[in-house]
Amino acid sequence: MKIKIDDVFVPVALHNFSSSGVLFESQMPCEMGASADCVISIPRSLSQELAFAIRVKHCQKKHTAFFVGAVIEAPVDATWFNIFREVH
Repeated sequence: MKIKIDDVFVPVALHNFSSSGVLFESQMPCEMGASADCVISIPRSLSQELAFAIRVKHCQKKHTAFFVGAVIEAPVDATWFNIFREVH
């Protein structure tokens, strides 16, 4: 998964994905209440990338990383979003 920070998409490690939210690990903190664009893909299974917007609900530092929980606000393509949700 990649998240847009300062107009650049940076990779993050996806830990959990549902129709309403995501949990991911980032090397950079995310501000509570902040909105961001995300892109996710399954390179070995699907060639389609899925774009969606999130709103950060919490950001907790653990060791050298930040664990971020966010609400998914707007998937760009609902069909691909549902396919990805079923695959994941």
